Amino acid sequence: MTGQPQDREKPQRGSWIPWIFVGMFAVVIVANGVMVAVAFDSWTGLETESAYEDGLQYNRQIAAVQAQRDLGWKVDLAVAQSAGRRLDVAVTLEDADGNPFKADELRATFSRPTHEGYDLETWLPHSGAPGEHRAEVELPLAGIWDLSVEARSGGRSYRLDRRVEVAP
Repeated sequence: MTGQPQDREKPQRGSWIPWIFVGMFAVVIVANGVMVAVAFDSWTGLETESAYEDGLQYNRQIAAVQAQRDLGWKVDLAVAQSAGRRLDVAVTLEDADGNPFKADELRATFSRPTHEGYDLETWLPHSGAPGEHRAEVELPLAGIWDLSVEARSGGRSYRLDRRVEVAP
């Protein structure tokens, strides 16, 4: 019985399964292509515009820390909250021999690690007590503040950084 309809080839069952794998790989390739395009458009790869200068600044910072150690100054910082957001900031200075001394200028800078625009800088005048500089500062917000105190005397400087918390 030749010539019957059974001679025609029927498509095999499951012949579409390889096309599923091809389709999945096509979806992955397209998705990766989109992510690569977005990545190249959104980030230049630069963390800083001046990497060389920042590297030099790092070396200067290391040298400044060593120079500060060589001074041998002892700097004590006391911060006490009085009323509201008002702080009493007192800095006591002693030279390498343990003698209190008055700084030519002493500056305190308060900066918020989480908010811009609230930084505050103030000078701490000599209080009259040996080696003590003191000022009262009212901060605009309660919370965490970074305090940087810089004392200058005789062309030399000393910097001390602390984190302070101001209660509401």
